[in-house]
Amino acid sequence: MLKYDQVIIVSAEKSDETFESNRQRTINLGACLEDCNMYFSKVLISNEGKETAAFAVIPRNGAEFDTVKAYAFGNFDQHMILEQDTKGHLHRTYIDNTSKIVGKLRQVDKVTSDKHVVMNGKTYQVVR
Repeated sequence: MLKYDQVIIVSAEKSDETFESNRQRTINLGACLEDCNMYFSKVLISNEGKETAAFAVIPRNGAEFDTVKAYAFGNFDQHMILEQDTKGHLHRTYIDNTSKIVGKLRQVDKVTSDKHVVMNGKTYQVVR
């Protein structure tokens, strides 16, 4: 059985903030992740024509996982993060710790949906 890395995709952007404010929020979140010496990379989320800057974080342990959630839900006032489990299932995890499986991320050569993630120069879409 294929084993996946646990990955958290987290953004600091807010829909009611200005472009400049969201840019600064993204910089601040990146600095927080860097200060904690976490393994992360920048990603771009495209959802129904709206692009959002985010980070894909691979937590090394439960404490790092909890820290990312604390940043997202506490410091950056997010209502949801995306979380890939070790079986490859992608979950929407909410501030109340409930979650919903939305599918699996698969690398694609051609984008066929307006919901996709660009990470490390590769494009991924959710398949159900």
